[in-house]
Amino acid sequence: MASNQPFRQRPAPFYDPQGPPFPPRMIRFLHPANNLPFLHLPAYDRCPTPEMQFGVHHETALTACQILACNSPGYLSPSRDRNAQGVDATPDSILAPRRYYYHLNTPEVDELYPICRLFEYWEFPHDAFPSFWETEDSNTPTFWGTRWTTLSQRIKDRDKACLLSQWKDSLTTAHVVPSDDEAWVCRIRGVF
Repeated sequence: MASNQPFRQRPAPFYDPQGPPFPPRMIRFLHPANNLPFLHLPAYDRCPTPEMQFGVHHETALTACQILACNSPGYLSPSRDRNAQGVDATPDSILAPRRYYYHLNTPEVDELYPICRLFEYWEFPHDAFPSFWETEDSNTPTFWGTRWTTLSQRIKDRDKACLLSQWKDSLTTAHVVPSDDEAWVCRIRGVF
């Protein structure tokens, strides 16, 4: 049975002079041993400069590099040389668009440290979280409801904007799930 209700159309994209350029500049993160890039992140975060430049949140980039380096902590540097100075930035500062090298904190580790290329092989760092991953536990439990529509609305009310783009119009709720993990989706929906 066809409905006479038209589908809601996605709004046309437009250029926002206050937003990042489209397409965004990409920031490359390279392995110091072979000078090959292993991660590219779009420069969507606004730098606190008068030039209105965009970059990447330092702690986010550092976390992404640490995950890809099989949870090995490290630091970012504009130089391939491990003895050169690292990026002089606070965790909440914005990295300017350029290329960066991810050096491990432990110099005795083999220079060609492994990169985790498939997320399914990555091991979650149980009991070894980076300090900035930890949050304070709340003693007050939060009841989110059990209906999908209620959960979706509570998430939209909490976030107020897209967590990736900060776009506030046409906000929808989405979950990032590996496309090949149909069993997880069915388990969540109660099919199994």
